[in-house]
Amino acid sequence: MAQDLKALSILLNSKAVPFVIDLAVMASRREYLNLDKWLQTALKERDARFYGDCVEFLRVYLLSLSAIFYFL
Repeated sequence: MAQDLKALSILLNSKAVPFVIDLAVMASRREYLNLDKWLQTALKERDARFYGDCVEFLRVYLLSLSAIFYFL
């Protein structure tokens, strides 16, 4: 388990921001990560583009949800 969490930590420090955000959300759902705490730290430590990447992630996520509900 500790080895898995170390690997998760390494992956969350990757420069592939859309992947990192998606991974953080999935890890949070499985209770491997406190998403609120991670996001606060990431917003402080990463550059300004990270904010925009987070907004873009949410935009795409919400669009995908609206498409799912449109077809229900």
